[in-house]
Amino acid sequence: MNRTKLFLLINLLVIVTLACGTGVSKSTPDNQATIDAAVAGTGTAQAANQATIDAAVQATTVAQTEGQGAADQATDTAQADSQAAIDAAVQATGTAQADSQAAIDAAVQATSAAASTPVPAEEYTTMTEEELAALIDQAVTEAVAATEQYSTATTNAAADDAVTQEEVETLEIYVSGAEEAIAYADELISAYYSLYGELATETIEELNEIEQALDEIAAITTALNDTLQVINSSLEQGLELAEDTIAQLETAAQTAGDKAGAAQQQAQTWTTGHQAEVDNRLATVVAVQPNQVADNPQAAVQSALEFITAAQQATADNQISAAELANLAQLGANAGASLDASGNPQLQELSGKVNEITGLLARGDTSQALVGLNNFGNSLGGVPGIDIPSLPGGDGPSLPGGDGGPSRPAGDGPTLPGGGGSSRPGRGKP
Repeated sequence: MNRTKLFLLINLLVIVTLACGTGVSKSTPDNQATIDAAVAGTGTAQAANQATIDAAVQATTVAQTEGQGAADQATDTAQADSQAAIDAAVQATGTAQADSQAAIDAAVQATSAAASTPVPAEEYTTMTEEELAALIDQAVTEAVAATEQYSTATTNAAADDAVTQEEVETLEIYVSGAEEAIAYADELISAYYSLYGELATETIEELNEIEQALDEIAAITTALNDTLQVINSSLEQGLELAEDTIAQLETAAQTAGDKAGAAQQQAQTWTTGHQAEVDNRLATVVAVQPNQVADNPQAAVQSALEFITAAQQATADNQISAAELANLAQLGANAGASLDASGNPQLQELSGKVNEITGLLARGDTSQALVGLNNFGNSLGGVPGIDIPSLPGGDGPSLPGGDGGPSRPAGDGPTLPGGGGSSRPGRGKP
């Protein structure tokens, strides 16, 4: 088969050769046409190549443009995301700072709202026993509330076993408010001891217990504040807080809260008992019966003057004892009965003044009692036909022509909180 194909190919070549030889003699080749055709073919090829190149360039440009746009868009997106993250961080920081400041402001507001305006010490001597007792009850209630505030705030702050500087700052405000409230309550109790400690003998021990509870709370509060200072110092140095430190903080807060609750119960017990004691004291002094009654107007006036003098002497030190009140009750009963029995209408009208003055002394209203003594003495001096004797030592009431009668001494009695003063009942007083 292969040989046959080869044979046929050779015959074909021979025929072509013969044909070519014959054509040379008959015509002349068109060389210029061939060249022109070649040039045209080359131009066409070049044009086609240029079109291909232009198309490639255009495609590349489009790809570059699209790629650059995508890159720019990606860059812009990344920058926007980065700025959004920065803005979010700034906003979060601002929110955290605002929250921290809000917590501090809330602590300041709560502390201020819980505290009343302290009464100046110089006003204590013008208060009645009942007024001062009510002020003590209010002050103890506020001290308890302030203690419970910092106890709760401390427990909440340490609940996650960590405390921040912002939380420390907030707790310090609560603690400071509690310290002030406790000190004020203790100051009022000291004033009560000085003024009425020897009169309110039935409930004074209950008041002692309240003061002891406040002293214990004050000691715990001081210890807790010291712990806060240690924590704050550690945080400023970037140190990690020890678990024991957090535990001490929680324990102190819990203990203070428990003590505060007990102090509140003691204060309520004392307030109720104190009011009952005052009422019983008043009922007792007005029920005293006379054991010596004068039989004439002059002797009745003398009996009344003895009562005035004894009252002046009893209140000269800004306080009155139970024994002094009992003596005045007896002298008052004698004076009132004597004035009633004097037969003199004007003296008989004055007999009721004695019981009023004795009642004021029994209620611890010394200032009003002294005003009553002054008016009573002046009224005695205005009764016609009555000889007012000069009392020994000039300690008697200033009668008509005098300087206005007795007044409550200022500075001769026991020193109030901040000074020496008389000893507190149950605290070493002989």
